[in-house]
Amino acid sequence: MPDATDSLRYASILFSDAGITELSGQRQTGFVPRDEIRSVLVDYGSISERPVRELGYAGGALLISLISWASSPVTSVFVFAVALWIAHHAVRFRYYLLVAARGHTRRLVFKGRIDSAELATVLARSSAQFGYPVQSTTHRVSMRPF
Repeated sequence: MPDATDSLRYASILFSDAGITELSGQRQTGFVPRDEIRSVLVDYGSISERPVRELGYAGGALLISLISWASSPVTSVFVFAVALWIAHHAVRFRYYLLVAARGHTRRLVFKGRIDSAELATVLARSSAQFGYPVQSTTHRVSMRPF
């Protein structure tokens, strides 16, 4: 984890010389190295990397749940709960950083309140301090908690 003096943190996103990190508490859940980053954009949408695929998995799990109901209701209820969880993740919308890197694109999700003015300041500082290619910010950033 980068030293606090050599990094900028906004909500669950940490900008540093090493790269951009998504955090859950103090645990790293996503990372894109600085030398691979091509562009950084703030957007609003599904937090899933592949929402259509996840909805397909949820549908498959739901089908298995319905088929297995007669033989094993307990297992069926468990699989149904997993299907709902997968579907919820696929359709859950939040603000995220869309980081285009060499060979792939990552969504690093903001957790907590998003203040557009503060976010714009942090993005400008990260661009100036670390050289991240921030293209623009979304016009939809609001003060809603997530």
